[in-house]
Amino acid sequence: MQRNLISYILKRYKRIDYLVGNAVAADAAVDVLKEYRADHPTAKIVSTYIIPDVYEKISQGKIAAAPTDLTVDQGRMSVDMMIRILNGEKPGDKASKFPFRSGPVIQVVTLKNLADFTYGRLFGPKGFSPIFKYEP
Repeated sequence: MQRNLISYILKRYKRIDYLVGNAVAADAAVDVLKEYRADHPTAKIVSTYIIPDVYEKISQGKIAAAPTDLTVDQGRMSVDMMIRILNGEKPGDKASKFPFRSGPVIQVVTLKNLADFTYGRLFGPKGFSPIFKYEP
């Protein structure tokens, strides 16, 4: 579906500067844009979020940028907050410096700063598979 929508836009309009879409659309846009590059010689692709395929295409210079909310850091922060709560701390308590809300600063990943965002930092170890069953 994303490919069809992108093809329609690239056929209908000339000289598009940016194709901006979700990660699935951005990933699909790479191949579709090849077909229409003559009509859109300077078009760049931007994703509204990052997934492993988008990360790879940024590293290849095929996608210009995507924001990251640093999901691995979010997981670590969540575990830290739960441990604090289980230890009796109260979110929002200024004395213990335990914030009521917290989260990583959303940053934009580009080819220029890609070295600051390793695959593991964004997505966890390659090949990671969660375990959904626990037997005490």
